[in-house]
Amino acid sequence: CNILNKGTNSSVYAGTGGLLGEAMYGKTKIDNCIVRECNIEARKHETIENAWDQNIGGLVGVAIWGSGLELTNCDVLETNIVNQSIETDSCANAGGLVGVVSCSGYNDSNNLIYEIKNCNLVNTNIETNAGNLSGVLAMSSETPDHFKISNCNLDNVNLNSTADVYINSSTGGIAAEMQAAVEIKECNVIDSTIEAEGKTVGGVVGEIISYNGSVIEGCKVYNTTIKNNVDQKGGTDAVGGIAAYVKETTIDKIIKYREINGEFKERK
Repeated sequence: CNILNKGTNSSVYAGTGGLLGEAMYGKTKIDNCIVRECNIEARKHETIENAWDQNIGGLVGVAIWGSGLELTNCDVLETNIVNQSIETDSCANAGGLVGVVSCSGYNDSNNLIYEIKNCNLVNTNIETNAGNLSGVLAMSSETPDHFKISNCNLDNVNLNSTADVYINSSTGGIAAEMQAAVEIKECNVIDSTIEAEGKTVGGVVGEIISYNGSVIEGCKVYNTTIKNNVDQKGGTDAVGGIAAYVKETTIDKIIKYREINGEFKERK
């Protein structure tokens, strides 16, 4: 399949997804779905120079304004995902499964569930030239409870971000920029490449900026290159084999790493 959104303008949280572009208000639940051998692309508007907020996901582009999100037993396989935003789009998000989730402005958000479990991203390439990039969830914002990601795997995945060091330019194997508390458990990144030029680059998480107590537990990164192209654009703030930058976060039951020539690899 070929999915192309080339009409993105300056509307907030524009979404492009392999299954669902945008979800708003109420509950969104997706079970047992597969996106296979697709090209999914979002391009900047051809005539509006200041278009922003381009979000793309292998399954869901955007779930906002109180749209609780449950993804279970879903896979994205042999797919190419490309977000061609304007380079100054610090609100762009590209995710292998989901672009962005936010419940800002919705009063009944405490009754909603935010969870991604038992999902896989395999033999897939994801590229962005602006904003956040991740294999599972690129950004979460103002979710009322811990966003839960469990038993999700990346296998032979290439993540490549040429986003410069703007406000939002985090890259992570499982999650990129988590503005709300998150629990990431039993997730694996295998035989993959994570390469970026933004402010944080992590094997599992790029950045967690919530003070509400996040957890990274039982996650592993095997035979994976995590690379900071610092020489090209002038510097990444942090790089980590598991997490690049976190606040109030417990990290437990994690495999150890060593750094070889600026790349993080499994300790033998």
